[in-house]
Amino acid sequence: MLAQRKLDSRVPISSWSWYCVIVLLLSCSCSCREVNLFTRPKVRAPQGRLEVRSLLTDASSAPGLCDSIIKAAGYPCEEVTVQTSDGFLLGLQHIPYGVAGITNDTQKRPPVFLQHGLTQGGDDWVLNSPSQSLAYILADRGFDVWIGNLRGTRFSHGHTTLSPDDWRFWDWSFNEHASIDMPTMVGYVQRSTASQVYYVGHSQGTIMALAAMSDPDTGMSNLLKASALLAPIAYMQHMKSQLLSVSVDLMLDKIVGIFGTREFNLNKYVINLHPPT
Repeated sequence: MLAQRKLDSRVPISSWSWYCVIVLLLSCSCSCREVNLFTRPKVRAPQGRLEVRSLLTDASSAPGLCDSIIKAAGYPCEEVTVQTSDGFLLGLQHIPYGVAGITNDTQKRPPVFLQHGLTQGGDDWVLNSPSQSLAYILADRGFDVWIGNLRGTRFSHGHTTLSPDDWRFWDWSFNEHASIDMPTMVGYVQRSTASQVYYVGHSQGTIMALAAMSDPDTGMSNLLKASALLAPIAYMQHMKSQLLSVSVDLMLDKIVGIFGTREFNLNKYVINLHPPT
């Protein structure tokens, strides 16, 4: 049987203290902003804040990852948008070749797909210098590099019919990441290159791969040639953060969802509260 964590009377008092802190912070957050949980906030932030928020969440006005980081580093890059079966618009960044080492853009290059972890984005693979960023390193060594972004993240913040202000835009879970997002993105790369894909996942990107590859309906076993799983994760038993451990045990996401909180974005100045309907 799978080992399961249990919350009982033996849980340290400090863990319950964290729970109290979480509840207090949520209460203060709502009261300080004078937010009515069941209506839209009437007090608007200054114009400058709205512009910053738009930059982070609106794909129509925010600069893409290619323009904001990759091209600035001197690498060729193209933005690609793929649509999932449930209408989400996922952003891919394609680095067809590098600027050092093997730079011939006409030769056949093996495709490699990079998938980020929890609360992160595709920019994780290109934030450091070219000698320390995996996307650049692979491109310089002869790979055809593709960077994936999961639904709801900065570079995949779109849908064919739903707005991020609609609670239904956030009505999904990890299951959709593994069963829809990953096969959609990797499948696009495989069709575009007519070649099986090398997969590199970090943290959540590893458990997504494990889940997708174990489901025959995703077809992932036919799309991938090999995979490298960095900081793989499958169970929560060994977390050292008390805050995260208590959040998991108490299913904090379900609790805050009751109050209409749908999006967790540390980059935003304003917390979005959308009432369930």
